[in-house]
Formats: sequence, C-alpha cells, structure tokens
Amino acid sequence: MKLLNEMMETGCDPDVIVINSLIYTLYKADRVDEAWDLFKKMKEMNLSPTVVTYDTLLAGLRKEGRVQEAIILFESMVSGGPPTNTITFNTLLDCICKNDSVNLALKFLNQMPFLNCRPDVFTYNTIIFGLTKKIGIVKCGKVDDALKITKEIIHRVRNRPDKIFWKDLIKGITSDATLESSIQFVEGLISNGTCINDSVIIPLIKTLCK
Repeated sequence: MKLLNEMMETGCDPDVIVINSLIYTLYKADRVDEAWDLFKKMKEMNLSPTVVTYDTLLAGLRKEGRVQEAIILFESMVSGGPPTNTITFNTLLDCICKNDSVNLALKFLNQMPFLNCRPDVFTYNTIIFGLTKKIGIVKCGKVDDALKITKEIIHRVRNRPDKIFWKDLIKGITSDATLESSIQFVEGLISNGTCINDSVIIPLIKTLCK
C-alpha cells in the first residue's frame, strides 16, 4: 500500500494489472481487509475490475470458507462485472463443495453453459469431492442423485475420465457409504452407460475382498 500511495503522489496512476498484483499480494500476506479496501477503491481510480480481480478475491474467500460472500461476489460479477470463465466457476464450486452443499454447487454448475463456460476436469473433480468426501450423498442413501450427478458431469466434460479417476471415486464411495449403497451405485454406473468398462468393478471387488 505504501508503494501504491507513492505512485499516486508522484502522479503515476497504477493500472489494473498493478492493482490485481497488489490485491493478490495483500491476500497472500493475510492482509485481507486491505485487499478488499483496494478492490473497493478501484472505482474511485476509474479502474474496472477484471476477471483476474474477481478470481483472486474468490480464491481468498474460498480459503476462508466464506461461502455466502463468495456467492454474492460471483453474482455481482455476473450482473455487472467482466465475463466469467471456467476458473471463476471452479473456484466458486470448490468453495461451496468444501464448505456447504453439493446441491448448491450443482445450481451454479448448471449456469456454466449460459455464461459461455465449459466444465473441465477440475470442475468434475470438485463436484465428485462433494459427492464422496464432504457431503456423501451415497452414504445418505441418495444413490439415484449421485448417479444423476455423475452422469451429468461426465456428459459435460470434454474428455471421459480415466481409470484413476474411477478408482478414486469408488474408493471414496466405499470408504464412506454402506456396502449395499456402494454396490447399487456401481451397478447404476454400468447399467446407465456412465462407465462402459471395468474401471468401477475392480475397485469394488478389491473392497469386497478386504
């Protein structure tokens, strides 16, 4: 902030790249309030926040687990800020899945195509984390919901997941859910064509043999 003040005092107006770098640096230094103060001052400086500005702030809110503030910031971006990108969505979804609800994350996931954003492998992994680790809807017996979500995500992602992904998914499911629910989930993945090879069967068999 001292550098910024010195720049302005000497008539050297900082551009948005400098401001974005300062916001990032302040957040990294745990000077969160100063980062947000600088963000709010951008309007006074006749600077428009960029997608980098928003993504940096969203990442900070994610780290702090401030889900509602992250949603409010995202919605303000959609209504009057720069266009969102896949990184923006991934950051928001990660924040929600790790701190709140996979169902809420799906609400925002469904907005992606309407905002010209395409889910990628990181989007996929974030939602699956919510399925298996944080929310555990299979554990709660909501197998149909889990199957629907998994199929939807795979349909949206450009490249089909590899065997490592399926192994991690089934491992996460079986470690939290009952054996009956785990088997039902795997049977559903195969019968509805979501997984067309043995990638989900082998991890399940290894669990049954333990």
